[in-house]
Amino acid sequence: MSDLLADHTTLRFGGPADRLLTHTAPAAWPDLTRLTVYDWTRQQLATFHPETCGFGYRTSIFTTHPGRWTILEVALRLIRSTYAAPLTYRYLAQALDIPLGTRPPLAEAAQGVLTDRRRRGLALPENGSDARQAGSVFLNPSITTAQAAVVRAAGGMIYHDNHSILRTSAGWLLQLLGYHPGHQLAPGISCSTRRTLTLTAHDDATAASFNTVMRKLTRDVFETTGIRLYPEPVRPVAKGTPDEVRVSRNQATACRKGPDGLHFPH
Repeated sequence: MSDLLADHTTLRFGGPADRLLTHTAPAAWPDLTRLTVYDWTRQQLATFHPETCGFGYRTSIFTTHPGRWTILEVALRLIRSTYAAPLTYRYLAQALDIPLGTRPPLAEAAQGVLTDRRRRGLALPENGSDARQAGSVFLNPSITTAQAAVVRAAGGMIYHDNHSILRTSAGWLLQLLGYHPGHQLAPGISCSTRRTLTLTAHDDATAASFNTVMRKLTRDVFETTGIRLYPEPVRPVAKGTPDEVRVSRNQATACRKGPDGLHFPH
């Protein structure tokens, strides 16, 4: 990888990407200029620009057309500055104890990112019970306006993604149903000790049992709230993946009574 303070920085496959601290959602990368990919259908190199990549919340043409392209290089245009970009991420602003929109010193912002991610269980530890993990297993689901009102009244997080779609926290929904950090879900499978949405593997874990757990979590949330969770891993190994789970209309009533008397409409 070239100098981080150069006008353009190119990340190559297998390069030291841990030296670069930047955004986490490509849809919000104003500094992303191009991607070099290998097109397996045409068997040739191609250059993509951000507007042609279909970036959205956890999606792009690379996930909607799996196996078509392999990303070889990512070029970013960076600006020399001793200050970070204006903060738009609420958790980071809270960690640094500064208002949204503030531009903290770059080193302070970088350390704040690492500290915040470790505190919330988003950084992979080198050892311990959380070191073997499958990551965040569900996407934050889209919800209706009526569902958003119930979630908001219960203290849940509501936000709009880059396409103005209402979403809530998948982890919060799991906690609403009684799951919690450190919760054992099956032999060898638990929630991370810091984060309910992250599943960890222990001695008796198998790919099949992971899929069984994810199907159960998907079904529990849907039957209680009518909100459907979708797995973040694209293709789990075992058959019967969570995205294949179907709940019959008999199981899903028009108005569901959730924990503490919460009623979730369709």
